[in-house]
Amino acid sequence: TGAAWYDSISTRRYYWNSALQRKLRDQVVQSGYPLSGAPAEQRLHVDFLSAGASTLFTPQRVRELQCGERMTPYFNLGSELFITRSLKSGDSYDVTYLSMQATDAGMAALAESLAEAEDPGYQEAVDRYTSLPGHIQQEVYDIAAAATANCVTPWQRATALRSYLKQNYRYTLDVQTPPADVDFVAWFLLAEKEGYCTYFASALTVLCRMAGLPARYVEGYLTTGVEAEDNWYQLTGANAHAWAELYFDGIGWIPFDATPIGQTEARVSTPV
Repeated sequence: TGAAWYDSISTRRYYWNSALQRKLRDQVVQSGYPLSGAPAEQRLHVDFLSAGASTLFTPQRVRELQCGERMTPYFNLGSELFITRSLKSGDSYDVTYLSMQATDAGMAALAESLAEAEDPGYQEAVDRYTSLPGHIQQEVYDIAAAATANCVTPWQRATALRSYLKQNYRYTLDVQTPPADVDFVAWFLLAEKEGYCTYFASALTVLCRMAGLPARYVEGYLTTGVEAEDNWYQLTGANAHAWAELYFDGIGWIPFDATPIGQTEARVSTPV
């Protein structure tokens, strides 16, 4: 809206284990993607150490979900997972998933190879996830155009925009409150030129949409910078993070993170 992101599709929830909803579930979690070149599945176990909301935090592209006792899983059309009550200490679940990140080796080549794939979901993603408020000033569109001027493919445009933000804007948690009558992303890009992960993720999402790339804003948790002990990571609110996901023909949604490397600390309470 210029001041906040809102979820327009995921109000209704569907039972994860329902045979009647299996086709919808497979579509939402993109079980058939990528159309070729899929990496090996991975598995993780999650233990809750304290009370939380009803959200089940999982990696993208869930293939299997096994919950503990008295935990009934649901999903929505935004690929979020939930149970029917608030989580409590001692709750646990197991997830089998497909890990695909923009920075993975070979991802650019895979995107190029599938650029002309017959992907039934691509046009739907374009229609829904390239929309923007009508008030954003031309100067922001000019940034998107200049940063992608020499790019030919969608992947090149996406990586160029990510690099532009990483190289030209500063990460900081010490930010000023944006003026109430100014678009949040425009204020970050044109005036303030510094901020934390929410600023970078919002800007990347908006710039990608301006460049014709389907993009959505995502919040979650990041293990980067967390020291593992016996392959366990303990995450708290201090590990909250925001990034963008972009849809590529034949691949589906891929996380893109524009927050400068080594500066991924984030806040739980953010302005968007």
